[in-house]
Amino acid sequence: MKSAIYLVLSVLLVGFLGQAAETALIDFELKDQFKHSYRDDDWRGKVLLLIGSDENGSQFDAVWEQAIRDSVTGRADMGSLRIVHVADVRGVPFFLKGVVSRKFPEDKANPIILDWKGKFATAYGFEGDKANILVFDRNALLEQQLAVAGIESQKLDELVDVLVMLLGRPSNNEGAE
Repeated sequence: MKSAIYLVLSVLLVGFLGQAAETALIDFELKDQFKHSYRDDDWRGKVLLLIGSDENGSQFDAVWEQAIRDSVTGRADMGSLRIVHVADVRGVPFFLKGVVSRKFPEDKANPIILDWKGKFATAYGFEGDKANILVFDRNALLEQQLAVAGIESQKLDELVDVLVMLLGRPSNNEGAE
């Protein structure tokens, strides 16, 4: 009888730990199109808005980022928010990586992390042809995940509510920017 109880508890614990691991920010070290390295630890202590997509889904990334910025600015402390773009470029042959890297925007203010092995897409089940938006709290735990194309106001509102909750209210001088 005791062994059956231990077995059940072990299965439940393993299942619980497995779920917790799936909702945390994955360990990674990847580079952007400018060869600058990024690690998962770079954003610990910050709220992370990660927007990831394949080539077809990338058309929605900037639209969603701007809609989120417009909706959150003035309602939350934007100083604690980090917005990171990840390109799912798995499947590109190794001999074309240089060519593909050069096709990304040359704006150093807006780097895009190049995920050649699809670590993010695999870990979080990215949907192709969509912008995959993930929100991680200051402890790097996944709070919300959406796969979207065009702007959907209900999904935008839900996402903004989560961000406002995680970021907190803006200071009095933030609106003066």
